Amino acid sequence: MATQRDDVRSATEIAERRDEKLVMLGPVLERLHDDLLEPLIGRVFQIMARAGEIPPPPSPMLDGLRLQPEYVSPMGLAQRAA
Repeated sequence: MATQRDDVRSATEIAERRDEKLVMLGPVLERLHDDLLEPLIGRVFQIMARAGEIPPPPSPMLDGLRLQPEYVSPMGLAQRAA
């Protein structure tokens, strides 16, 4: 977008436009996370647990606790930083 303009833009204005685009992507990323990635990761995690692919907990205190994997996307990190 910045390369299509003929007039000069400052680095600050370009950074602000990038941050604005990330904020506009927020609802899309949230829906993608909630409707696709979270259930998919949970399902794969459960399949791996049933197959014995997940190592035992490092401490006996953690045995029997429900694990909740958390997916953090690079785009989500960039959005939080903005």
